[in-house]
Amino acid sequence: MADLDDLKNRCDWHDFTTEAINALVSPRRIGVYLLSVLKITPSETTIDRLGVGRSDDDVQGLLHQRLRELKEEFGQACPTLFKCEYYRTARRAFLIECELYHHHKAEGKILDRHHPPAPTDSKLRCPDCSYVGGQTTAGSGSS
Repeated sequence: MADLDDLKNRCDWHDFTTEAINALVSPRRIGVYLLSVLKITPSETTIDRLGVGRSDDDVQGLLHQRLRELKEEFGQACPTLFKCEYYRTARRAFLIECELYHHHKAEGKILDRHHPPAPTDSKLRCPDCSYVGGQTTAGSGSS
């Protein structure tokens, strides 16, 4: 998918700070984000875990919320980067978020414990596992 490749490869990583979110992310936009929690050792910096998320109406607000949650969980010194991409529809954002979730879950680096929910009042299914709302459909894989 071109949109998925754009978010994974084209978009630049930015420091995950309040200032960067305000400067780089427009309010009241549908969007998908990736978070990269870094592991820093004296010899290298690597991606320890990745977070994936989506907002169907305000990705900037959701990033601010996620930043607060990470600070509570890991403390102020947690080195984290983010990237974000806007989409025209909640449907498209959901499909991209699902693909990112499954891709990074397969790598064993996913920060998110639960499968992304479908947009409110939709019957969308995850293209990878047919997840709908709080369950997968009969005969499909699990999250």
